[in-house]
Amino acid sequence: MPVTDPDKDDVGKLNFTATNLPEGATLSSSTGEFFWTPTYEQSGNYQVNFQVTDSFGATDNTQVSITVENVNRPPSIEGLGKKSVQENELLEFTLVGNDPDKEDEGKVSLRPITLPRGASFNANSGQFTWTPDFNQSGDYVIEFEATDGQAASVTETILVDVENVNRTPEIDSPGNQSVREGETLSFRVTATDPDKEDAGNLQFSSDNLPKGAQFKPNGEFSWTPGVDQQGSYDITLTVTDSGDMSDSITISVQVEDVGGSPEGQ
Repeated sequence: MPVTDPDKDDVGKLNFTATNLPEGATLSSSTGEFFWTPTYEQSGNYQVNFQVTDSFGATDNTQVSITVENVNRPPSIEGLGKKSVQENELLEFTLVGNDPDKEDEGKVSLRPITLPRGASFNANSGQFTWTPDFNQSGDYVIEFEATDGQAASVTETILVDVENVNRTPEIDSPGNQSVREGETLSFRVTATDPDKEDAGNLQFSSDNLPKGAQFKPNGEFSWTPGVDQQGSYDITLTVTDSGDMSDSITISVQVEDVGGSPEGQ
């Protein structure tokens, strides 16, 4: 602070004081140098009174007005982190918008930038709600934006892992079959699976296959019964998905003798 004194006897003997110094500010009593780095919480107007006193007690006063301008800092989002849920189960969590600036207390708004199909977000409460369906397994990156009262914003992401829930496949019955000895019986068994993860991954197997019959993993059945195999045969056919869920049916194959009259096995 520049000060002059007409008396040469007071050179280097001036004493500086101040009233209403802001918190964190300092004043050198010997040089009059004022130092202050306002914090982010100290925006506003300040009136500081400075006084200088010489060695004879003579004084002078001046008032300085200091305006600290607000520096807006971006808000933040609380409640982030990885989430996980199984298909067809409810996932709920709440996000909270915070701001380090006192000027923006209670003024942070939240909004989703991306939402999975079927999900909802309440901007007033910050509540996210989602029940993923059986076709929504996988990882989802969901973006949220927080904006403060001065238009500063931040974008954050949440990773949601939707775990697959394996459901049982369903085998389609080819119905009961009949064939004559020495002739070939062939058909293909099909099945459906409600899970997209099992598309193309169904495997077929069988129990109680008659001698000479084949049932391939792709569902193809083939059999040419011999002349001594007339009778009725119960065959169990099974389909299994990639998660070891299975479904089975039992069909009857009637083998007629070459004379055309069936006999018991």
